[in-house]
Amino acid sequence: MRHKAFSIVLMLGLATALWGLAAEEQTIRVAEKVQKGVVTLEVKPKKAWKPEIRISPKKGPWEGKEYEEFPWGEWFREFQKKFRIEIPEFRGPMYGTGFVFQKAEDGYYIVTAAHVVSDAKEIQVTLPDGTVLDEEQVDVVGIDRPTDVAVLKIQTDADLAVLPLGDSEDLRVGQWVLAVGTPFGYGQSISLGIISALHRSGVQIPGGPEYQDFIQTDAAVNPGNSGGPLVNLKGEVIGMVTAMSSRSGSSSGVGFAIPVNTVRWVAKSLIQEGKVVRGYLGVYIQDLTPDLAEGLGLKEVRGVLVTEVIAGTPADEAGIEDGDVILEVEGKPVRNTGDLRLRIAQFPPGKTIKITIFRDGKKRSLNVTLGERPGEEGVLASARHARNWGMTLREEDGKVYVEDVASDSPADEAGIEAGDEILKIGTIRVHSLGDVRKAIEQYQDSKRPVLIVIRRYERKRFLTLRP
Repeated sequence: MRHKAFSIVLMLGLATALWGLAAEEQTIRVAEKVQKGVVTLEVKPKKAWKPEIRISPKKGPWEGKEYEEFPWGEWFREFQKKFRIEIPEFRGPMYGTGFVFQKAEDGYYIVTAAHVVSDAKEIQVTLPDGTVLDEEQVDVVGIDRPTDVAVLKIQTDADLAVLPLGDSEDLRVGQWVLAVGTPFGYGQSISLGIISALHRSGVQIPGGPEYQDFIQTDAAVNPGNSGGPLVNLKGEVIGMVTAMSSRSGSSSGVGFAIPVNTVRWVAKSLIQEGKVVRGYLGVYIQDLTPDLAEGLGLKEVRGVLVTEVIAGTPADEAGIEDGDVILEVEGKPVRNTGDLRLRIAQFPPGKTIKITIFRDGKKRSLNVTLGERPGEEGVLASARHARNWGMTLREEDGKVYVEDVASDSPADEAGIEAGDEILKIGTIRVHSLGDVRKAIEQYQDSKRPVLIVIRRYERKRFLTLRP
């Protein structure tokens, strides 16, 4: 009997060891595969920053106080002002990560986090083999701050791996994942963990993103990991790292990634249109609590409560009312406010969808024809002069404005300034970022100056630009 029990324990131990070795080998294979499609970003920001100078005595009644809190503080400020002491500014680089999303004619499209590149003056991309691409080989195709997704285009003949994309609707808590990134700028690194939670929202992150439906992971995520892929053990990208929660500034086992389905939708829109157009419902909403659900007559806490319907919006026209609980969109349950907002946003304006609500103790189905989210903006940015001729452009309400002009670029030499509205490029009238793209493609190789019509201070001006 003892011999039989010992044999069973031995077999179980052997099976566990073999499973562990197989899992380890699979992890190694995935890591080797994924690394071929991940790049490192070094970003020089436009804005400088100043170090925070603090003076604090080591002894006496003012020990441990900041200089603003004791009499020396005022004296120091006056001294600094009198002798014109300047605190030096620094423009140190930031580091981030990106992964290969799609092949392009002369290179690749790279997905990264919008907050990594949105304030970039210059971007360098380091490929897996160590090759460095300078600003002349890197373009910012588009930036979508509400979701924190951006797309770059790199020009290279290198053989990079286009990473396969998974389906973030199929994820499960406890699933093993790998996070690939450039922590602290040290170079490409991989960390192993699990999915700790799904559909996280309400995460306090300075500057957003506005749409939150995060994957939470305990795989080590540090500054520099932003924009890197979160992959499963099949080697599929299931998310893009966007943030971490930490009191120390380094990994504390709580990292957040944007689901790959969101990344896929935004990246394709940026590549094809240069911006993201979102569906619009027209309601103010809040998450349900157990007491609210009970008070409304719901048997379980599910859905999102409509607190106000904006007059004249698609929701108003479809008959949605204050106090309704939105249970389903197109037959799929609504988890929380973040989930509802993101799902509505991903439908194109003009699409009619079915929304299931709970009102007066009964379920009802309503057909809603979505509008376009008001105030939606697109940004067509560039890290180098050859793309967009040195202009950072913004689309708003059917008009295209210049946000920034790079020094010594074709646009700068033409006299284009920040704040100008682009009306026409050559023979192409400009109403969208897509029109600008068409014009640049058409006139990029022009040997003659290109006529550009702008509006500045309510007056039209004619300028000529040499590509």
